[in-house]
Amino acid sequence: MGALPFVQRGFEMKRVSGAVSRLPWLLFAAALLIVGGVSLYRRHAQAPAPAPAAEAPRSRIADLTPEQIRALAARSRGAAPAQPMDMAQMMHKREQIQQRTQERIERNNTAMVKRFAGETADPAWSGAHERALAESSDTAAMHAAGVEARNFSAACKATMCRISASFPDMSAAEDWLQLYMAGVGKKLPAATAHKTTNPDGSVQVEIYGLGRK
Repeated sequence: MGALPFVQRGFEMKRVSGAVSRLPWLLFAAALLIVGGVSLYRRHAQAPAPAPAAEAPRSRIADLTPEQIRALAARSRGAAPAQPMDMAQMMHKREQIQQRTQERIERNNTAMVKRFAGETADPAWSGAHERALAESSDTAAMHAAGVEARNFSAACKATMCRISASFPDMSAAEDWLQLYMAGVGKKLPAATAHKTTNPDGSVQVEIYGLGRK
């Protein structure tokens, strides 16, 4: 009976000894885990952050010239910017159109002049029509525009009429002519006008028109 406590104590000492023998390995494993974790943390912390994307330079609209703004607008619509050759071609076409228009006016004017020259007078109609044309030469609209026809005259024959007036300059002549042709209406359903600049800068206007058919 006296040996039993010794056996029990021996068993307890052996169990404690086994636990102590395993402790260094556990500590070593824990140390490895700690070292590995620290290494991973440092490696992640030291990794360079991705560089921010470079921002494209922005051009201020206020700094652009009108030509640059029009070029940008053309590109935004999918149209190619106009080239110098294209502009030259456009100008050439415009000049051709203006030239053809002027040539047509000159041909019509020549035809009207020849027709007027070849007609004989019809006093029963021409006198009344000449007075009606004269009434349209001085209107409230012309007074408001500050234009006045000088030396106005109207001469009619069988169907054709010739109207002439003088003006101090081309601007006054064009303003009056526009107002007169708009106001004369059915009194001259078809007409052509010719302007001549005199050496002193004054302008002579001649209108040939069809007074009746």
